[in-house]
Amino acid sequence: MKFLKLAALSLLTISCVSTQAFQLFASKEDKAFVKAVRQGNVETFERLYTTVSQKACDKAIKIAARHRNMDLFYKIKPRASQKGFASAVRSLERRGLAHTHNHTMAIFTR
Repeated sequence: MKFLKLAALSLLTISCVSTQAFQLFASKEDKAFVKAVRQGNVETFERLYTTVSQKACDKAIKIAARHRNMDLFYKIKPRASQKGFASAVRSLERRGLAHTHNHTMAIFTR
């Protein structure tokens, strides 16, 4: 039981550190891009889309999936890595927003 608590705590710490690392080391454009996706701001999104890093796209696609913003999700998908796309799908599955992996892939694959 103690091991499970320790494992859960370490995973939480890792996710917090990766978010903090993104905030510390990302460029201003990357931060503004992720913020635009989080807020659903299409104008800022379209202005910054071509200049941001792939890491920012991976983070943004996960946020768009979580917020169920399908328009932005499909616009980000070509720039996101396969790993970022898979992470977004797993995020939905963990939250119970999709029943199975196949169901999620059917929703998000065009």
